Amino acid sequence: MASNVQVDPLLNALNGKGRYQILQFSLCKASTISVAVVIFSFVFVGRNIPHVCSKPSNTSEVITAIDDDTFTINNSNIYYDKCNIRVVANVSGHTETKQLPCVFGYIFSERKDLSIISDYYIQMELVCEKAPLRALGMSLFFLGQVIGASTLPIVSDRHGRRPVHLISHFCVLVLGICASFSPNYTVFLVVRFFTGIVHSGLVLTDATISVELFPAQHRKLFGFITNQFRIWGLVVLAGLAYSLRDQSWRWLQLGLTSVSLSVIPAAVLLDETLRWLIVHGRVDDIRKTLEKAARMNKVDKRHVMEEFGNIQDHHKSLLPRRLSLGMEPNSLTSQGKEDSENTVKVTHSLADLLKVKRLAINTIAMWFIWLSSSMILLGIYLTSESLAAGRYINFFVIAIIPCPSGVIFYFMVDRYGRKTTLWALYIITTGGLAVATAVRIFSVSDGNAAIASTIFSCFGAMGITEITSTLFFYTPEMFPTTMRSVGLGSSAAIGRVGGIVIPFIILMADDITWAPGVILTAMAVITLVLIQVLPETKGRELPQTLEDLKGWYRKTS
Repeated sequence: MASNVQVDPLLNALNGKGRYQILQFSLCKASTISVAVVIFSFVFVGRNIPHVCSKPSNTSEVITAIDDDTFTINNSNIYYDKCNIRVVANVSGHTETKQLPCVFGYIFSERKDLSIISDYYIQMELVCEKAPLRALGMSLFFLGQVIGASTLPIVSDRHGRRPVHLISHFCVLVLGICASFSPNYTVFLVVRFFTGIVHSGLVLTDATISVELFPAQHRKLFGFITNQFRIWGLVVLAGLAYSLRDQSWRWLQLGLTSVSLSVIPAAVLLDETLRWLIVHGRVDDIRKTLEKAARMNKVDKRHVMEEFGNIQDHHKSLLPRRLSLGMEPNSLTSQGKEDSENTVKVTHSLADLLKVKRLAINTIAMWFIWLSSSMILLGIYLTSESLAAGRYINFFVIAIIPCPSGVIFYFMVDRYGRKTTLWALYIITTGGLAVATAVRIFSVSDGNAAIASTIFSCFGAMGITEITSTLFFYTPEMFPTTMRSVGLGSSAAIGRVGGIVIPFIILMADDITWAPGVILTAMAVITLVLIQVLPETKGRELPQTLEDLKGWYRKTS
């Protein structure tokens, strides 16, 4: 395949951010909201409802369950805690304590059907010793994402961004509906697992399409807008969850799934990206897309076709010269037919990047950055209910607070580069995590610790949300078109491994409140070091092939 295919001049000839590009971008951003809602829907569908151990019909049953003759009704006080029944007895002038699990069940402070973890019809209360089963609701989702991120990008690179995007989005809608009718928790987990697989395809194609739509000088603006959609997706989630707070978790699941109905207009209006069509030599489809875009953007079609002709002239083996103004697709010259027959479709695997030492170092560093970023982001949002305010206010504040950091991203990413922007945002995140964790460790007042931890967790949220945006903006620029989805997908897959682990790390807080914070802060510090090995991609044409990328790295080294 020819290398160094310059697509940006063609995009500029189409008026780089004209109405056509805006329409395609808007269709993708509707799915960005769906992406945000689906990831964190379990925060509300599987929320913790405050509970204590249930009392037996006769208090003597507790004494009988202890099976200790020194404990009697007369010398014992019984306390019904969150996960234990505590019996404190005065035995011969000494205080002795024994504990029982909640053998008589649980009393919840709200209706049990408000959360899947306590729903009577699910027939399993996922609290206390069964709490790890609740964590599976998130972990299996991210396990599905690992599989999806490892496989669907290959399909996307070979068969196109559009089909993978639309099929994934439609499956997210259908599986979301199925989840709301789950007869038991096992079925719900299976549905969550498959949702994770297709959700990963939606996430990655959304990011890839958004990057490939625009020439280099406009990608910063639309990267900023993409992040705002992610933020407002979480705000939409908080709003929907609050408005349906009195409904059962099944109605809540249906309500949250409704945001995926945006797949319907996308199925009608979304086109394949020009970059993918050009790299794969799809001349007929290129002609149709160029004519449609030129018409919508009200630009001179002749100039657009001339610009594409220049690409054909430089890459005849990739794009036979068959697309001139006024020429029908079937009017091929014999030479054009020969070139078309000789066109070689080349796709690469991730192993091709790992064969080159410098590229392998950058790729592995990016994998760890995605891993730590995913764990920090999920850790902050999944623990939001433990902060100072209520569940819905906490989540809303954590979601909306990153808006100011979007300004940092917008003004820094082109002026100082992607690498410096990523590093600065990680400084903010690391600082917020470190102080919030220190407060948890050293504070003597739980109330003050919760307030201070909330404040500094907001700083962490502000940084990590923009880090995610920067990574989705930065990572695709490091891979050629022939493997851009694979490169982004492998990074996202590693990040999703963090999503599998983090729910169980959070469970450590039940015994050591500051343990998750220490782990996440340590990972953030390591990431600050690894960022230094990455190259700068500011202002560069997106590489089209692996050879472009190798030469590009030689220039930056």
